[in-house]
Amino acid sequence: MLFCLQSLQAQSLELGVFAGASTYNGDLSQQYFVRKTIHPAFGGFAELHLNDKFSANLLIRKGTISGDDVYSDIAAFMERNLSFQSDIIEFQMTGRYYPYGFDNVNQKWAPYLFTGITVFHFNPEAYYDNRWIELQPLSTEGQGTSAFPDRDPYKLTQVAIPMGGGLKYIVNHNVAIAVEGNLQVTLT
Repeated sequence: MLFCLQSLQAQSLELGVFAGASTYNGDLSQQYFVRKTIHPAFGGFAELHLNDKFSANLLIRKGTISGDDVYSDIAAFMERNLSFQSDIIEFQMTGRYYPYGFDNVNQKWAPYLFTGITVFHFNPEAYYDNRWIELQPLSTEGQGTSAFPDRDPYKLTQVAIPMGGGLKYIVNHNVAIAVEGNLQVTLT
């Protein structure tokens, strides 16, 4: 995910909104970025600067991911003809590290790294017979079937480990703009 953040700062607390894009990489994507499966994402955050090097960040965001064999270059995948989409709502808590410090008075650029924990809710669906059908109750991953009796149905609320970094441009004491890259390692 790549986001452009706009934030307002009051002393050591930043409040802000962001807009950006979300995309999927997995079984139904043979390329890292398929332009037609990039979707808008948006949310809000609060970041508390504990000192000039470390901060704690809470955020909520909503995005959509999708995958579709129709965009594959491999004939077998195109014949398989699988697709899905899912809205994702995330609640994330991260720690941020500013290697060069964060000083919104005397500094213009502030790179940072982060990691933490994300709790997210999703519900994959496929478009079939002119309607959207939820996939989890259909045991699409084999869960709950005689073929995989030990595999329980997956939960629609899961945990992920976010990792990433960004670069803030400090416009003035009250406004900063940032570009951020965020990779979510899901535990599904």
